[in-house]
Amino acid sequence: MNRQKISFAINLLAFVAVNAVLGYVYYRYVAGRTSFYDDTFIYLHNAANVAEHFDANYYLPADSHALLSSSPLRLFFLSIAAALAKLWVPLRTLQGAAVVLAVAASLQIAVAGVYWLFSRSSGAAARAWVLLILYWGIGLATHSFFEMEGSIVLIALAALAEAVCRRHAFAMGAFAMVAILARPDLGILGCVFALTAISQRPITSWIRGASLGFAVVAIVYVGLCLATRVYFIPTTVWAKLLSGQSHQFTDERFLTSLPGRMGAVLTGMNYRATLPNIVGGIVLVASAIFAFRILGRRGLFPIVVASLVLYRLPAGFLWYYENILTCCVLLIAIGSVWLARRHRRYLFVPVTSAVMFLAWCTAFAFPSDNLPWNLSKGPSEGSRGVAYANLASLHKGNGIFDLPGFGPSYIRVCEIGMVSFLAGSSVWTNDLCGLAQTGNFERAAKSPLRLLFPKSVQRTGDEELGRFGNTSLPVIDVWARDNADDQVASQRCAYHTALYCMNVYKNPQHR
Repeated sequence: MNRQKISFAINLLAFVAVNAVLGYVYYRYVAGRTSFYDDTFIYLHNAANVAEHFDANYYLPADSHALLSSSPLRLFFLSIAAALAKLWVPLRTLQGAAVVLAVAASLQIAVAGVYWLFSRSSGAAARAWVLLILYWGIGLATHSFFEMEGSIVLIALAALAEAVCRRHAFAMGAFAMVAILARPDLGILGCVFALTAISQRPITSWIRGASLGFAVVAIVYVGLCLATRVYFIPTTVWAKLLSGQSHQFTDERFLTSLPGRMGAVLTGMNYRATLPNIVGGIVLVASAIFAFRILGRRGLFPIVVASLVLYRLPAGFLWYYENILTCCVLLIAIGSVWLARRHRRYLFVPVTSAVMFLAWCTAFAFPSDNLPWNLSKGPSEGSRGVAYANLASLHKGNGIFDLPGFGPSYIRVCEIGMVSFLAGSSVWTNDLCGLAQTGNFERAAKSPLRLLFPKSVQRTGDEELGRFGNTSLPVIDVWARDNADDQVASQRCAYHTALYCMNVYKNPQHR
């Protein structure tokens, strides 16, 4: 065995061992938590459906063929993790959720590390270790990196950048599609950066190989969608755009909120304060500078495209800002190393960047359990988690809930994640906020994007219920209470308990 093989074996074993240790550390952390984003449970419910029934429909009774995962690639890894987790823990529990998240987190970077190490290209081992540090550093310092799609976005964009640097045409095309599957909006931006970087090369030198790589991954993906009975374009992409256009959760604009929100993640301060806006602005400017240093004047094009895409994003989803921060961290890492390799006098740039990154990771490691979807806190403590867990326990099957004061009923809710995951695979709700039934948006019927989707994923909640449900049962609007003020609850709701507010949406029994 020569020295190169020994070095490869040591790197591989060390990478797997360190990743396993960090995965266990993350599991211990996440298993001790009781609050998560409600949207995390949308991913987990979808993954549980695949693991239990090999069906990626979100609501199995409705059979709408709608894919509710903004990151199909993230769903792929979560589904594998869920299939493994159900072998030794109850899947639809907090413990099951923690196991799935930890296994998926370790599995993703393990696959990426093996790819990097087996590529045997110059410096591949060093880049694999840098990626591992970025991955677990960001993941242990933020809430959403492993709970949403930030982790897989980092890996996919890093792989695309690697393929561009190696000038491997097939890999460029394959990882372009992988990046789109990691998160369509950010993946497309990554493709724009990649195309700009290779635009000076003769198109005949890469177009054939890149097209083949893109097609292979696309065919495999479409095949998996057919096997799991869903349409291949995630409906959440359309729903989130409609949400942003209607300012569903906030009147703010994503671009104007971006510096402050990113700075808030980096400083732990309120995003409206001055310092977070300055810090977030510095990160954005630094990212733009590195883009110009690497691409020259051509860097203006992807930055303009990025601004146009980000302008259309809804501002009410906090993990979107963390996703952009992840992209900026990756761009700064690539740019600072690129700069130092070409000009030795700039060696201080990657060193300073690394020190600042590690200092931030250390200062903000294991963020507090303070999200408003806390399964151990009730309305008196400003949380909706207990209400959703209780509501899930009232599910009797096929979308029917035994509501206090109403008996067997269907429900309309806005936050569907926790209720769905904990209630089981036969659950169904009418989604007030339109994510599961895009037809609930008034703008959907006139949106040009409707032409990209089959009719089955454009139905309203009422239309879905009419196809499979018992239309003689009432439909009740249910809102989880996040405060204990009974006077406020009585003003907003015709019926209320300690945990929820309820209003009658439809009651065929009392016409």
